[in-house]
Amino acid sequence: MTWVIGGSTIFGYGIMISDVCVSWKESGYVQDCLQKIYPLGNCVFGGFAGSVKLGFMMLQDLRNFLKLPEEEIKDTGWHPDWVAENWYPRAREIFVKAPKEEQALHSEMILIQTH
Repeated sequence: MTWVIGGSTIFGYGIMISDVCVSWKESGYVQDCLQKIYPLGNCVFGGFAGSVKLGFMMLQDLRNFLKLPEEEIKDTGWHPDWVAENWYPRAREIFVKAPKEEQALHSEMILIQTH
């Protein structure tokens, strides 16, 4: 079982934590070896649960989606609600095009932004 959780504080900070466990269904082998939270854009972090392959594909696509020109990075932030609403069609496309074996493992994302 994988878990990634996040929250915000009244001070404008966000926090995310996760486990590092990966399990292989076929063999039942389990190992603590995987980082599941990554920086994605200006003040935005994301984490994933489910298929590791899909998780990394989703993170990379979201990183590309949030890429800003260098001159805008300092003065621009993202609203997680806007990101979720505007990025989900891309996420859906990635999931639909993935092999059925990966789809069966599911794919869940969590975003957090610092202020």
